[in-house]
Amino acid sequence: NLNSISMKRYIKSRIILIIMSCSLLLNSCESLIDVGPDSNFTFDNFWNSKEEAEAAVLGIYNQMQVALKANYAYWGDARGGLLTRDNSSDQAERLTTNLLNSGMSSASWDPLYIWIGYANYCIKNIPKVVDKTFTDAQRSALLSEAYWARALAYFYVARIWESAPLVTEPTTSTEDEMFVKQVSSEKLLEQVLSDLDMARIGIVKDYAKDNRKNRGRATLSAFYALRVDVLMWMHEYEEAVIYADSLKNAMGNISYDYVAPADWGKMFKSATNEAGAGNSKESIFELQFSQEEFSTSGFNGRWTGYCDFRPNLTCLELFANRQNEGDIRVAETIKDVKSETTEIWKYTGKNFPSGGIHDNNLIIYRWPDIQLLKAEALNRLGKRIEAIEIVETLRAKRFGRITPLTNINKNSMDEVELAILEERAIEFLAEGKRWFDVVRTGRVDELVNPTLTTKITDPYNYYWPVGTSVMRVNPNLVQNPYYQSTGAVSYTHRRAHET
Repeated sequence: NLNSISMKRYIKSRIILIIMSCSLLLNSCESLIDVGPDSNFTFDNFWNSKEEAEAAVLGIYNQMQVALKANYAYWGDARGGLLTRDNSSDQAERLTTNLLNSGMSSASWDPLYIWIGYANYCIKNIPKVVDKTFTDAQRSALLSEAYWARALAYFYVARIWESAPLVTEPTTSTEDEMFVKQVSSEKLLEQVLSDLDMARIGIVKDYAKDNRKNRGRATLSAFYALRVDVLMWMHEYEEAVIYADSLKNAMGNISYDYVAPADWGKMFKSATNEAGAGNSKESIFELQFSQEEFSTSGFNGRWTGYCDFRPNLTCLELFANRQNEGDIRVAETIKDVKSETTEIWKYTGKNFPSGGIHDNNLIIYRWPDIQLLKAEALNRLGKRIEAIEIVETLRAKRFGRITPLTNINKNSMDEVELAILEERAIEFLAEGKRWFDVVRTGRVDELVNPTLTTKITDPYNYYWPVGTSVMRVNPNLVQNPYYQSTGAVSYTHRRAHET
């Protein structure tokens, strides 16, 4: 199949190009690769030094940026019941009204599988690098980063698609298996846990006192954070609490704590526009964007100006109530809670400069994220006093004073969980968390459906359709049954499978 062969060649060429340019990432691999216009560079003769091995690993982070800088909102926020469409984007309309189809750009898993492909190349080839200066600890640390990165990618895949291919070997030629069949999301999660076990072997506690690396590359803390997230998705509450507690002992030269109320909004701003923004002491892992390194996140296209999304009425009511109580997060998140046409200015704010640069970091894990997941687990285990204490600690930091939970039955698992989810809604709006929160806790019907015309009643509708672009090149792929039954499959998708 020429389409499949072309795709494999494309992926391989993308890996080479990303690795060749990865010296821009994190300022840590400058001049690692010098390839002139007449160079005989190929991927096979690449793995010759520890510098090249590190360059390859840094290339994974580059592809993380490509995969997530828009999709994090489409996959993690848009269907969470707190947003409505702002501009004329068909995709934004379909997302916020639950009318997904296979022709939507975010229905393609290609960006995630290119990311996985980078990790596969690293896992396969780093053990083969012959370099007398490459210590066992350095080699093990880079392998751990690659395993961690692959685990994170497959965790996204497992939550977004009902079934998907499992590929753990790099594509080395066009003769390799091109038509990989899907496995269940449960199988994918098994791979996630297996990769995390491998990541734990050599992962570093920190990168000395380099704050940007400590927040922008996989560390022991990032390992624990991802493990907690996965375990919560699998409803393994006791183990999740253990790993959340382990995070406190994994810090090394990295400190984690809640920022001061006045600094909360600064976490999300661009360091190019505002000195000291990003990489806060709450950050466990965030993707590092920088105009100087030719990488911008472009969050303005999601949230401000003529953008994809704005808060819906449910969201505005929630934030207006919090504003009345004195929650500092409200003014830093939503421009005007009294306006139905307002915007989410979490990444810009009222002091965004004219001509400012949109190179904000994308935060994947923060300290309060893991703490609130721990609270959710404790509540499910019947330890409600401990769960409430975590929530009230966070509230005290965000209100600037002790603010106990009121108007709930603190002996009720349901009411305490809803209070935790409300806190997460306020804390993590526009951070790619909400949809996964409501699915994980089984509250789609309660918290999302009231905002939808097309209700989510079929469990297969929790997942995305398989994109037209990937269905076209692999005849072994099977479309999600919900989208087959509703006809939410594009014309080009049907034509591809009829020929």
